[in-house]
Amino acid sequence: MTTEKTSESKKTSKLAYAAFISVAFVGGIALAWGLQQWSSDNNTPVAATGVEAYGGDFMLEAPWGKSGLPDYRGKLVLAYFGFASCPDVCPTSLGVMKAAMATLDESEQAAVRGLFISIDPERDTPKKVEQYAQYFHPNFHGLSGTPETVAHVAKQYGSLYRKVETPGSSMDYTMDHSSVIYLIDQQGVLREKMGHGVTPGEVAGKIKKYL
Repeated sequence: MTTEKTSESKKTSKLAYAAFISVAFVGGIALAWGLQQWSSDNNTPVAATGVEAYGGDFMLEAPWGKSGLPDYRGKLVLAYFGFASCPDVCPTSLGVMKAAMATLDESEQAAVRGLFISIDPERDTPKKVEQYAQYFHPNFHGLSGTPETVAHVAKQYGSLYRKVETPGSSMDYTMDHSSVIYLIDQQGVLREKMGHGVTPGEVAGKIKKYL
C-alpha cells in the first residue's frame, strides 16, 4: 500500500512538473515572439512595402518657433528619435549620420538635412536639442514639443519609447527607445528605415540613391 501511494505521488509530481515546463515553454515562446516583433519593427531595415505604412508631415518646436518636415521640402532628410541625455545609442547613431555626411561632396551635403526629434520633452527644450544636433553637423537640427505632439509624431513613424524611473540616480529617469534612422525624400515621403548597427557607408549609399 505504501509502495502504491509512493508510486502515485511520483506520477503526480511528474505530471505537475511536465505541466509547469509546458507553461514556461509556451510563455517563453510568446515572450521571444513579442521581443522579436518589437525588434524587427523598430531596429532593423524593412522593405519598402513596410515603410509605406509610416511617415507623414509633422510640426514641432524649434528655437525659432514652429518647425517640421514641410520646412525641408526639396531636401533629403535623415530623422532620428532620441533624447539629449542618452548615454549610448543616440550619440552613436548621430555619429553614424555625421560620418555618412563626411563621405558626401559639398553639393550632396547641401541637399541633406538631419532632424533629431526629442522623445524627452520634459527635459529637452527646443534650444537644448538644437545645440545637441548642431554638435554633430551644421546641417542637423533639433525638434521638441509637448509629450502629446511628440508621441503623435513617433506613432506616425513607428518609433517606440518609454520612460523608465531610475531611483537613486542623478537623472531620476531615462528613456528606453527604438534606434532607427528614417530617410525621408524631397517630397516628404518616408523611403527607408535603417536600424541600429547600420554603417556610415550604408547610410551614405541610401542617401546617394535618393539624391
